[in-house]
Amino acid sequence: MRSYTFEDELYKDRNRSFRKAVRAPKKNQRYLACETDPDNLEDIDENAAVKPEIEYSHKAPERTKYNWKQFLPWAPETKGYPARHPIDDCGFIPLMLLSWISPIMKKGFKKPLELSDLGKLSRKDSAAVNYRRLHKFWTEEVKLKGIEEASIGKTLFRTARTRVILASLLFLFSLLASFIGPAFLVPRILRFVEEKTDPVEKGIILVIGLMISEIARSWIQSLTFFTNMRTGARARAMVWTMVYNKMSRLKNAGDKSIGELVNICASDAQRVFEAFAFGPFALGGPVALIIVISYTTYILGPSALLGCFIFLIMFPIQGAVGQYSGKFRGKAVRITDQRVKLMNEVLSCIKLIKMYAWEKSFTKVIGDIRGKEKTVLGYSSVLQSLNVSMTNAVSTLATVITFIVHVYTGHDLLASQAFTVIAVFNTMIFVFSILPFAIKAMAEAKVSMKRLKSLMKMEEYEPWTTKPEDENVVVEIKSATFGWNEV
Repeated sequence: MRSYTFEDELYKDRNRSFRKAVRAPKKNQRYLACETDPDNLEDIDENAAVKPEIEYSHKAPERTKYNWKQFLPWAPETKGYPARHPIDDCGFIPLMLLSWISPIMKKGFKKPLELSDLGKLSRKDSAAVNYRRLHKFWTEEVKLKGIEEASIGKTLFRTARTRVILASLLFLFSLLASFIGPAFLVPRILRFVEEKTDPVEKGIILVIGLMISEIARSWIQSLTFFTNMRTGARARAMVWTMVYNKMSRLKNAGDKSIGELVNICASDAQRVFEAFAFGPFALGGPVALIIVISYTTYILGPSALLGCFIFLIMFPIQGAVGQYSGKFRGKAVRITDQRVKLMNEVLSCIKLIKMYAWEKSFTKVIGDIRGKEKTVLGYSSVLQSLNVSMTNAVSTLATVITFIVHVYTGHDLLASQAFTVIAVFNTMIFVFSILPFAIKAMAEAKVSMKRLKSLMKMEEYEPWTTKPEDENVVVEIKSATFGWNEV
């Protein structure tokens, strides 16, 4: 039999409090009704007058490492057991089209949504379940390398490795779908218009094929964003829970103030979310560039290499921008910690400050620190804006230079070649538009990992009590001597 852990009890208390605070309508009782099984953390209140609409068996569905139902086009609903969250009980196509959320959207269109209308959170997205996985891998990392050499970044990646790889592959598929239309269908459509000898049916088929490729690109891209955002939300929940559990076991705050610890929860956890939300898009840049170089060279010859070289030099520029963004992020974080620490001291001693009329002095000090913080954040924003502007203009610049070199070398430029090259170069626009955000997110997350590592290295208190071996015994005292004064 599986024993309870701290996270199990935490998860059960959260659901019990939720049901006491909000009585779900009858339609949602199938989300809340389940057995008091040790393997099922979603227990119910025995005193609650709940009558489920469906009958369910006494055996829970077998849990597996992966939800294989989402690999089917349309997955059948779970029968004979309380239904899970809609996102865990749908197939691949409803997940890609986000149609699983349609009932909630319809209800929100009719009336304002309440907490009970949303049902309970998916178990796979809960902080307790994800933290248990992170804690397991972090313990293994510390035992293998030691606390000084252990890497929180590698541990977080290990917890979400499958989802990150899946998101990267989906993004590559979306790039291939966006490349098929310009590379294979657009030239044939142009030749069909120029020659005017082929039957009309062929033109209709080509246009329909172009439409299907664009729809596939849009759907796969949407699924990629959805997967990344959900992975980022899980990673953020892991970090929050890890920081909370570490803070609750610290002997003392050491060299860290309460404001700095709060800043780790508020700011650094968000940086981890952004790294998982945008990081997988960084893989698409090199792959897309290889495809563009190969195809444009096949269409125009060596003259296309100069335009592709412009795309190529953008990668070291992006790397330099990411490095400087990380430096600005580190400076901003240190100044923010200094400001938050000073604000906490001011609020703690506000009576003393008021008594000696030191308001203006402290206001000036806090204003100066805030001014430094705004200056560093301003530099970072200007750098990011310049980077985004360059990435939006690089496609046009590469196209113009490619055509100039091609014509200047004495080659003829046909309409089918020109429109094909323009369409292929335009496929790089999205890659380079999302690349700055991916590099910035990973650079800032690297700084946040160092701050989290410094927190995890702090000394914890060692409990001097142990739990009794017998589960039925709450308190057990052995070999103790008691003394008391006479009354």
